[in-house]
Amino acid sequence: MSASAIAVFSTTRSPSVFLPKEHGSWSLALEPISLGLFVAFSPAGGALAVSAIAAFFLRRPLKRLATRRDPASARAVTLLGFCALGGLAAAVILAGWAPLRWLIPTLPLGGLFLYWDSQNESRATQAELAACGVFAFLPAAMAAQAGLPDQTALALCVLMLARSLPTVLIIRTYLRRRKGHAVSTAPAVSVTALTLAALLTLAATAAVPWIAVLLITLAALRVLLLVPALAPDWPARRIGIGEACFGLLFLLTTSIAWAGLLP
Repeated sequence: MSASAIAVFSTTRSPSVFLPKEHGSWSLALEPISLGLFVAFSPAGGALAVSAIAAFFLRRPLKRLATRRDPASARAVTLLGFCALGGLAAAVILAGWAPLRWLIPTLPLGGLFLYWDSQNESRATQAELAACGVFAFLPAAMAAQAGLPDQTALALCVLMLARSLPTVLIIRTYLRRRKGHAVSTAPAVSVTALTLAALLTLAATAAVPWIAVLLITLAALRVLLLVPALAPDWPARRIGIGEACFGLLFLLTTSIAWAGLLP
């Protein structure tokens, strides 16, 4: 076998070919799913989680199959597609269609993301915000599948929006300004304030544990990255590692605290 053939074979067989390159997207997708499982686990929620995770990993091999049509991509698409559809079918069988009403907003948001992705703009700010919206509604649907009240479902959704939207906007603004681009800080600051206000409103009605509000408030201090006199010179990798560590703390602490709120 020639060296070039071995290289192609190795690239095709490598698992990294099918893993999303956008490392930030892992937290964006897996944190809401994990929170839903921790706070509102049910067999139907587990099936929905399988479907969502499979759909998350399906995007890249599906795009690769459309251009290269190699056997490894076809196998990955077949397996992940089966898991995505099978998980969704199992979720419906176990809990019916009613809880999935929380996923209705994900249809236009998902459509927008797929459009931008088809234009090779999956890393654009608007695409990442749309993806945040898609995944934020998953724990709400899981809560409904577990028979929890709508207030809990809404609280989970708002909490994940307050976690993800400001994160995307602040970090992207910071990194672009670090590269010398002229970027307005208004969207990042405004969304941070709005989501935090919504979260405080829910916490006042005991719909969200206060420790979660405290963590999101601490995370909101990222806006200091947008103050030139205070902003450190941090690379994207360092910020990503910090966000991953914070996300783990956020998930574990919030899940434990939420157990005290549930009936």
